[in-house]
Amino acid sequence: MRLRFVRPARVPAAVKAAVPMAQGESVMAVAASGRTAFVVATDRALSRVEAQDSPEVLWRLRWDQIDNARWEPPELELDVRLEQGQHSVVIPVDHRSDLPSVTRERITSSIIVNEEADVGPGTARIVARRHSDDNRLVWRIIMGDGIDPTDEAARTAAEQALNDLRARLGV
Repeated sequence: MRLRFVRPARVPAAVKAAVPMAQGESVMAVAASGRTAFVVATDRALSRVEAQDSPEVLWRLRWDQIDNARWEPPELELDVRLEQGQHSVVIPVDHRSDLPSVTRERITSSIIVNEEADVGPGTARIVARRHSDDNRLVWRIIMGDGIDPTDEAARTAAEQALNDLRARLGV
């Protein structure tokens, strides 16, 4: 039986040029997304570019904004945390691309600290992630299941655990 090589879709130069990139930022993976769009992964962010007429960036997500990614061909599902709250983003991605593995690696590499802390009636997760654009640490407390995030005692315990962790790490 003869295996046939299928080449991934070529990325138009105008699509790459449309992606906003800082000095030193580089493209790591590109995948077709539907008929007229592309998803571009750089070492700092993931962008979706509509290429129908003149290429336009539909969105750009820094790696530290993406909490999780799941690849179930042909879709890449992202759990995204923005100022407005947590969102799920589902995008079609050409299965011949290495974009899903690059996405997973970039998300994982942005996590610097990931620890569980006792907050009385349950646990909270304390996470520090490297901000993709300016390299500062972004700290986040994620309350565990069954803990009311408005519970003052739990919030105080979580903030104390965060302060203790930062003191122990010297940051």
